[in-house]
Amino acid sequence: MDYYDDQSEEEFDYIKQAQIKKIKDQQQKLKAKQQKDKQLQQIQQYPSESISPVPVESCISQQPNALQFSSSASQKHLQDLLNQYAEKTDLITPKKHLQLNLIPNIITVGNVDAGKSTIFGHLCQLLEQDEKKLKELTTISEQLKKPSFAYAYFLDTNAEERERGVTMAVNSYYLDIEDQFYLMQDCPGHLDFADSILTQVLKPDCGVLVVEAANFERLKDNILQHLYFLVLFAVRKIIILVNKLDKVEYSKVVFDDICGKTIQLFNTIQLKSKIVLECVPVAGLSENDSNLVSYTEKLSFAQSTVKQSLLCVKKETVKLKQNHPIAVILDCYVENGSINVTLFLDQGILQIDDVVFVCPSQILFKVVQITTFADVQSLICNQQAKIVLQPFLKQVDKLRVAIDPNQAFQAIHKGDSLELAGAFMTKQTKSKITKTIRIQLLVVKNQNLCIGDDVEVFIGIQRREAKVMKIDAIWQKGQFLTTNDCILNENQLASIVLKVDKEIVCIKFEQSKIFGRVVVRKENTMCGFGYVVGIKEK
Repeated sequence: MDYYDDQSEEEFDYIKQAQIKKIKDQQQKLKAKQQKDKQLQQIQQYPSESISPVPVESCISQQPNALQFSSSASQKHLQDLLNQYAEKTDLITPKKHLQLNLIPNIITVGNVDAGKSTIFGHLCQLLEQDEKKLKELTTISEQLKKPSFAYAYFLDTNAEERERGVTMAVNSYYLDIEDQFYLMQDCPGHLDFADSILTQVLKPDCGVLVVEAANFERLKDNILQHLYFLVLFAVRKIIILVNKLDKVEYSKVVFDDICGKTIQLFNTIQLKSKIVLECVPVAGLSENDSNLVSYTEKLSFAQSTVKQSLLCVKKETVKLKQNHPIAVILDCYVENGSINVTLFLDQGILQIDDVVFVCPSQILFKVVQITTFADVQSLICNQQAKIVLQPFLKQVDKLRVAIDPNQAFQAIHKGDSLELAGAFMTKQTKSKITKTIRIQLLVVKNQNLCIGDDVEVFIGIQRREAKVMKIDAIWQKGQFLTTNDCILNENQLASIVLKVDKEIVCIKFEQSKIFGRVVVRKENTMCGFGYVVGIKEK
């Protein structure tokens, strides 16, 4: 007990004085902690060569001395980052199968003039019943001397697209069917735009392939390539719309024949995928027999309308298998000293205060804000968001520190990956830095590929110059067989080795559908597309 000379024991307020003493003790402890933290920060920002790093026991492996760190950051700080990584497991465990209220993403593909934009423009008009807009678009189509394009102009809003009558960019729009929203992405029909599709379409749930009823044999190679393209996007379902059946007198025989042949084509390139196929007859321009929203007499053999097929598409249940987040960076800019990044979270959960690194620059950042439709505390995979990053000034292992936000900004590029720092420390990162990859590639119609060819490649949404180093194997009779061939011809599926001109972030396709996709161009023309199956790590 403390004694006070100016007060008698009877007058002494023990409770009040105990509270005062408690407050003073807390203030002293806080002051001491602040001084210690300040000293620790100085050590971490200006590491002395005389300070030896301390081996840290991994909270993941529980093996002592499992990791040796070359930096001089404190053991406590390193352990905090390891704990941050481990906590993801505790966070994910009760949510292994999480059904989020996310909007299903559907992409539409098909050859030029197959009628993709017309079908879905007509569907939009039938659902919205916007006669005024239809009248305006009909007037525009007549002025451009393309009277049958009025429905297509619901989606093709670009002046050049309307004048040329073709879709040239990925057109994204929301479709409301019975209060269920869908993110629709209408893709260009010409596969020369495949690199554009690759950078704008991220993780679709369903693909819609539009096929012309009267020109199947002539367009068979294009249909094969579009099917493989949907396999590349790892959709769970493909809806095949056999369009323009009004030109073949709404023939069920023609419809059944095309469905059978399309399924046969799919079986040659589906590579043991579990994609579900559904065929729907359509007459996109017909006013009364389109089979878009209601059954019709002329297409009475239809088992579903387009509307019903779309209503059956649901967002995949999120399976949180990963212990840490992996995101692809879509855009980046600096504002008010902070780095603003638009990203798509491919796997895991990202939270405020997470310490992350960007690959391949390997610079450390701290997540200080996450915004979707509003500011949130965490982001769950399969969502796009804007996040605010601040340079993380404490050095960790071989990861880099960038004090100046502008300096850090220069090291972030579209297509880079973002992962948790703790994943790097435990050697659990999925993204690899490489210059040499092995891919499985389908060569498109009228193209070939030779060993030694200089090509342009899009891996994920990154672009690089590359050279064909080797042709390993060719797909024959349902399997890859080794080969000594030096050239690949159209419609051949093969395993090849590419070497890029500068380092790139890469993940095998089986681990990430976004980072593992590849498009190859030769002489400014698309030559083939496929996915990463092997990485020679730096």
